[in-house]
Amino acid sequence: MKITSHNLLNGKELGFKFFKKNIKSQIDFRTFITSSNTSDFMDTKRFIQSLELQDPIAAYPAPRVTRGKFNKAMDLANSEQSFVADKTIVSFVAGVSPQYQKDVLNCTLLAQMAANKKYKNGSGDTLKWYQEYIDVLSKLGWVVESADVNTYEAKGSIVKVENVVIDILVSAFGNSYLNIITKTLNALKTSKESKKLIAFETNTNDVQKGCFQLATAVEENSSIMMEVGTFLLSSSNKIKQILFFEFERDKTKLEYINRRATLNVDIFSKYRNDVAAKLDDKVGKYISEIDI
Repeated sequence: MKITSHNLLNGKELGFKFFKKNIKSQIDFRTFITSSNTSDFMDTKRFIQSLELQDPIAAYPAPRVTRGKFNKAMDLANSEQSFVADKTIVSFVAGVSPQYQKDVLNCTLLAQMAANKKYKNGSGDTLKWYQEYIDVLSKLGWVVESADVNTYEAKGSIVKVENVVIDILVSAFGNSYLNIITKTLNALKTSKESKKLIAFETNTNDVQKGCFQLATAVEENSSIMMEVGTFLLSSSNKIKQILFFEFERDKTKLEYINRRATLNVDIFSKYRNDVAAKLDDKVGKYISEIDI
């Protein structure tokens, strides 16, 4: 075949048309991805704004006076810390930054308050309350492992919730956080923290039925990993001091769910302000530090 300038021109034109088509396809794909991400971002923001919340029954005492915000932030980052947020006690190992602690506590409180609204503070169906709590966490960006509901089989005739809870958590997650969990529970027994324990008691049970959670959190790169034990009690006897309640094996049922949940903080940072705005002054009322 004789190659002429006309043939070359057509070849260039065809190549240029293919190049333009390929570039356009890449741009269209990037536009689709960007549009999809923007849509997800707006969906999450709308979800947060649309949530209906119900306050916990009891507010927690105001936090203790500290030496100043900067020193407080350093304390939070360099030592173990524990907090109570509605029905959940959250413990942080040393090294979790103050901002990440706020993220965990705010997500935990928001999800519980949304579940409170839908299921009457958990006084009705505690399992449905829990499922709603997990659903809200997932929509806030937490990746939550699947888990089954288990029933505790008591070995003795009299059972102490405190001992059972520790055994269950150690069996599920290992001994790594046994020390901080034990310290936290012991701190709540002291007269110094008695008002918080009373408020926790009010928020977690309704005479013969109760629900509470114990969680530990650790920072890993730009993520937070939280291990959560959820405990659901129903008894023919009146439940008093749910954490330290002693019950007879044949009169009380204890169910539990253990799960790991992970939050990518870089992604959550896009919604951080929306969550804080939704909670507003609720944080100061329903989250309080436990002096361990």
